[in-house]
Amino acid sequence: MDGHFERVTAANGVVYYCCRALPARHGFSTRLGGVSTGAYAALNLGLSSGDAEANVMANRDRWREALGLAVAPHTVHQVHGAEVQVLTSACREPAATRQADALVTSQADRPIGVFTADCGPVLMAAPAGAAVAAVHAGWRGTLAGVAAEAVEALVREGRCDAGQLVAALGPMIRGCCFEVGEEVVEAFTSAPWFTPAFVQRREGARPHLDLPGLLRRQLAHAGLREDHIHDAGLCTMCQVEEFHSWRRDGAVSGRLQAVIVPSGDAA
Repeated sequence: MDGHFERVTAANGVVYYCCRALPARHGFSTRLGGVSTGAYAALNLGLSSGDAEANVMANRDRWREALGLAVAPHTVHQVHGAEVQVLTSACREPAATRQADALVTSQADRPIGVFTADCGPVLMAAPAGAAVAAVHAGWRGTLAGVAAEAVEALVREGRCDAGQLVAALGPMIRGCCFEVGEEVVEAFTSAPWFTPAFVQRREGARPHLDLPGLLRRQLAHAGLREDHIHDAGLCTMCQVEEFHSWRRDGAVSGRLQAVIVPSGDAA
């Protein structure tokens, strides 16, 4: 794990990870500290997961409390694409009504978040956390360039250069576990930031894709300094006790959330 990351246990028992290099309040959830039971134990934050709604809503309250938020994070309907929603003071539409896979805002009262269950959560901040981004990046979104699109939007909103941004990659499926078809590898070969080093080949197995490596490379290609890109190094599929994983658990998998808030009082 990157030395800038730390594991936090909140007063209410919720466990999450954060990156000290990221200049904004934020957190990457784990599955620890919630009220769900069985396959969804314990902190499942996904209403579409099949878990009891009452449990999910209680978990969301506990997650919000752990991060010190008075309002729920703004979310979107994630579709594995590259659309970015920029939230302004005039944008007050209900949560999750727009299809997008990244959010950007400089509104201090607008926590933003993305849900994952193996896909890559990327949180980014402009200097002093004046503007922030939350990105949901599976292989399709990564191929579509969602992280680069979020960088472009964050640069505009934060009125800064890409080289000033800081990014944190949270828990996601990694090359140790992420098997894909040859057609997926072939699709990536035309990306200007792709190299064969992101594909591991093992005898008798399908290719394994290094999703965080691809995201780091895409962010660097978009202008971020490599020493400003931090990776938690945590695998959702491997680390059963701490994370939900759709690849591992299928239809009964819970959902994680990555949340970030611009600087200022979000409460």
